[in-house]
Amino acid sequence: MRDVISTLLVAAERRPQIFAMATSAPMVVAGDLVAQQMELKFDNQPLGQVDVRRCFSILCWAVIYLGWAQYNIYAKMVDPTITIQRFGNRVTPLLKSVACNLVVTPFINIPLYYLWSTTRLPLKQWDLGESARTLKREWKGSSISGIALWGPAQWFNFALVPSSMRIPFMSAVAFVWSLVISMQAQRSNIRPTRGGGH
Repeated sequence: MRDVISTLLVAAERRPQIFAMATSAPMVVAGDLVAQQMELKFDNQPLGQVDVRRCFSILCWAVIYLGWAQYNIYAKMVDPTITIQRFGNRVTPLLKSVACNLVVTPFINIPLYYLWSTTRLPLKQWDLGESARTLKREWKGSSISGIALWGPAQWFNFALVPSSMRIPFMSAVAFVWSLVISMQAQRSNIRPTRGGGH
């Protein structure tokens, strides 16, 4: 076990962005697979079905967004701007968390989720207008839920997690987030109709 952990730490240090992509995608897909089963239960359908199109869609999102966009947000914007040298050991993680939760969660993560909720369907069923209306209706509640989860997680991330492991850690939190936002969507009955027999 120690050898496995050592190998992962070495990989994270040598190729941090590739490591972030390789670890984020499986975690987010796993979270969404559980969310799919929760949605089937809400719909009183037999458990065990897997929406392959949806899995592929969220896999691409995880690689592109978590492994590339969010990695660069952390590595090139947040970390160089809000530094320990400027703000000290205690305040810096809090400021980083606040910055991410005021910008990244409500204005990037939440809108992307509602965009994804339609683009995971077959092309003919895409309805970006409906996604925009749903986002407008649910933005406040989803943002509050997101900040409640991601705020403490991001503080812990910036305060205690080595920089090379931050994206994998946040991907693990995304596993939980997949479940939270899926349940919220179910309560509001906003999940788009599946196509293609799923």
